[in-house]
Amino acid sequence: MKLLSSLLLGFIVSSLYALTPVKVVRVIDGDTYKVLYQGKEWSVRLIGIDCPESRKNRKAYRDAERTGEDINTIIAMGKAAKEFVKKYIKPGETVYLEFDVQQVDRYGRLLAYVWLNSNKTRMMNELLVREGYAQVYTFPPNVKYQERFLAAQRYAREHNKGLWGGISVVPQTTSKKKPSTEPYYVGNRKSKVFHRPSCSSVTKMSAKNKVIFHSREEALKAGYRPCKRCNP
Repeated sequence: MKLLSSLLLGFIVSSLYALTPVKVVRVIDGDTYKVLYQGKEWSVRLIGIDCPESRKNRKAYRDAERTGEDINTIIAMGKAAKEFVKKYIKPGETVYLEFDVQQVDRYGRLLAYVWLNSNKTRMMNELLVREGYAQVYTFPPNVKYQERFLAAQRYAREHNKGLWGGISVVPQTTSKKKPSTEPYYVGNRKSKVFHRPSCSSVTKMSAKNKVIFHSREEALKAGYRPCKRCNP
């Protein structure tokens, strides 16, 4: 009851002042941080985006199954996202939370847009997407900056940033392959990842999720990112 009362009070304050200053405790993942707020430690989950996991857990294995990517590749990408955030957010520093309609998730984490300054010129959520360390992952009712995030993702894709080509990650059990021309590529509608026709992920893909692209450029323009396993 005390926890809920404290949270309610905080939300009233945040609604009055728009941004809520908090002290950073540590960075857990690219999209999840621990902060000190009103004398208590809270987990903050960034709204509207999703970064790869930086450690092996159930979500990392679910993502590997969903995308067909190697678990070590996912973890490596997650660690890259985490290290990127740590360049901007350090323990003891102040960041500013902006809430949307839904302010807490089912795990008791605060859902927020994290601003690096009080004049709202740099948002961590958007920066992660723009630099290719996260993908847009919005759910109603928290869609305030959805179009802004989608624009940032288009920029990252068009400039081969991060997950879209800038992060060079090679699974430990495979050798690096150079992108080459295939007669066609197979995309997964669910994961938004495209593969070489010979990729093992294609055989596991359900027919309803398959989409054929006649060139690598066509897949990229459609918003799909290359598989890190077969490197199309």
